[in-house]
Amino acid sequence: RVERERMVRSSNNEAPALSPHESAKKAMSILASLTQSPPPAPPPPVSPSPHKVPEPPSKSAQCQPWSKQDYFQRLKTFSPATWFDKPAPISAMQCSRHGWTNEGPDRLRCDSCKRKLSMTIHSSLKQQAKENVVKRFEEQLVTSGHASLCPWRENPVPSGLLQLAGSSTHEVMGAFQKRLRTLLQCKMLPDLPPEFLSSDDLAHTMEACAWPKRKPVDAGVLLAACGWEAED
Repeated sequence: RVERERMVRSSNNEAPALSPHESAKKAMSILASLTQSPPPAPPPPVSPSPHKVPEPPSKSAQCQPWSKQDYFQRLKTFSPATWFDKPAPISAMQCSRHGWTNEGPDRLRCDSCKRKLSMTIHSSLKQQAKENVVKRFEEQLVTSGHASLCPWRENPVPSGLLQLAGSSTHEVMGAFQKRLRTLLQCKMLPDLPPEFLSSDDLAHTMEACAWPKRKPVDAGVLLAACGWEAED
């Protein structure tokens, strides 16, 4: 009797039995809770970078030796303030012919190969030393200053392309002689400094007018060569 009461009491404390369908449903619920992964954590906020993203490099300027417009665009970068008193072999026109632009006092830049040059001629140099420096600078303009694969290397703007329309040698000489005749009629002309008469600038000026090298140059000749004439 006592054993029977214990069995009855034990059976009353147990949970009621589940049906097979409910048992399967409960098992699937427990399995799903065990296999389900937690939701991913949100990504951390991205703060803006303090460094500026570099811009892509600009496309190199094209080498167009037959473009007169490009030549004059390069020539416009030169001014007396940044390219002053340079000998004819490294003048602004010669630099522009070989693809160089002026980016500051005595400084050049090639927009094709990005090379840069500095051409400062110290006034303390003697004549022979100055000529050697100019010769070295001229070589840099033409070849060594450019990169080895630069299209401007030994490929300048043709000099014939830069000749103005109607400015043949015959016409230049004719206009020069006409101005000179008017100046020779003047009773007085300004004196020329002796150092200027032996300068390279005068030699190149007279060469442009096809003036014979051994023929003397006076004030009237020089003024006519530079475009001056006397009025009546």
